Amino acid sequence: MTKKRRGGRRRTADERMLPEALEELLRPMAREAAREQMTLGQVVSSSPMSELLGRFVELMLEAEQEHHLGYGRGERESEALRFGNRRNGYGSKVLKTQFGEVPISVPRDREGSFLPRVVPKHGQLSETIAGQILSLYTSGMSQRDIHRHVEELYNIEVDDGLVSRVVARVEPELIAWRNRPLEAVWPCIFVDALYVNTRHESGVERTAVYTAVGYNCEGIRQILGVWMAGEGQKSESASFWHQVLLDLKRRGVEDIFILCADGLSGMEQAVATNFPQTRFQRCVVHLIRNSMRYVPSKLRQEASADVRAIYQAVSFEAAKFALQQLQEKWRRKEPHLCDVWKNALPHLENLWTYGYALRRLVYTTNMVENLHRQIRKVTKTKSSFPNHDSALRLITLKLREIHDGFKLPRSDWAAIRSELELTFQDRVPNYVPWEGRADS
Repeated sequence: MTKKRRGGRRRTADERMLPEALEELLRPMAREAAREQMTLGQVVSSSPMSELLGRFVELMLEAEQEHHLGYGRGERESEALRFGNRRNGYGSKVLKTQFGEVPISVPRDREGSFLPRVVPKHGQLSETIAGQILSLYTSGMSQRDIHRHVEELYNIEVDDGLVSRVVARVEPELIAWRNRPLEAVWPCIFVDALYVNTRHESGVERTAVYTAVGYNCEGIRQILGVWMAGEGQKSESASFWHQVLLDLKRRGVEDIFILCADGLSGMEQAVATNFPQTRFQRCVVHLIRNSMRYVPSKLRQEASADVRAIYQAVSFEAAKFALQQLQEKWRRKEPHLCDVWKNALPHLENLWTYGYALRRLVYTTNMVENLHRQIRKVTKTKSSFPNHDSALRLITLKLREIHDGFKLPRSDWAAIRSELELTFQDRVPNYVPWEGRADS
């Protein structure tokens, strides 16, 4: 049996909600565009369509002004006198839209109190283009390439400072995100550093940008914050870390079970002062990175497997045996590799007081490494940032984008949760399991 082909039908004028007079106006314009074989982009940026859009915006502005003044155009002068304020001619503006440049006339008032919403004061750029510019900037594209891309795509002229102005518009949102309230209890937090080049009066220097990322009590990854030391301030000092931890407290953090970080100067002391119950754990991510620094690339796979046998051992005694085997095999060829793990192993002993699932959470490096890999994609295109603020702005934009993608808990969180309750007991708050949540 063959199916009958369903035929379509043209929408009626009533369905299109366009008056017949407008239909008659558009028809010859459409025929001309078809005859010239114009693309959709050429059609919407052509003079008649641009004028149509511009006039529609002007009528909206005039309607807004009537509402603001309290009387309509053409009403008696006595009405204008009664309401006090009155019209005061027009100003000109060129809107930069996804349809190209659209010139419009903006009505003014005597008191200067009319602030239109459809086209904000000093606003020329459409939200669509502004959003596109921000997306390109967050992806790491250079300002020069963004200028070229926007000019070619939307057929508008872009001045050198446009990208900076668009990004500056979201600065209040970025500050609010960095200062947003946090949950009270955090099972595990990782603190790590990225390095970017920033310009100073004395030249360009390598500057540390610290990120804190962790798991909440539902097992969902969260980015807690990002910090940079100010110019002339030492980042790896007890006072700097004291301010970072005070910032977490101010935003609502009351308890951290495990905080993982490299052997940062002053960090362990600051943790003991601000969160005395927190277990400070040397970060396995950094140990792996430091130990592999001088290992030739052709030997890294083999060396990585031997190192993995240490921190994935089933007990501390087994880890010491794996270290002994590492030293016997690599002492002559890679002494630095052996020294790093020999010095670090005593500081890792706490790892083997946890169950397997929790221990694996602490030593697994994927989360931190993936986060940094995504950030480096956008920072590597900048040979240097003009100042600290510009570096912090771009990294915050990227972190916020990454953070918004964290929606679901770890697949093994039920096992980790059980081990947290055994290890930290009444410090673990009651919670609704993810499977029982109304929004799951």
